Amino acid sequence: PTFKVEILSFVETYGYLAIFISSFLMDLIVQPFAPDVPLIAGVIALLGLLFPDYSMWLILVPVLGLVVFIILYSYFEYQKQTKK
Repeated sequence: PTFKVEILSFVETYGYLAIFISSFLMDLIVQPFAPDVPLIAGVIALLGLLFPDYSMWLILVPVLGLVVFIILYSYFEYQKQTKK
């Protein structure tokens, strides 16, 4: 059986909860880039625990930088797909 058949069977068995779980799993299957960037941002943000004087900057800069990176990456990928 294909993956789609497995998901549909899961939804028939467990109902609406399965829709949320399967949509969460679908997000994990296809990633546009490796998880290295969010992982690095998380490690830098955790450094805020070791350096409390700079914790605001060590948390905000990587997290906001990651958000901006993802938005820009999505925008440019969308532009590539619409030009085709």
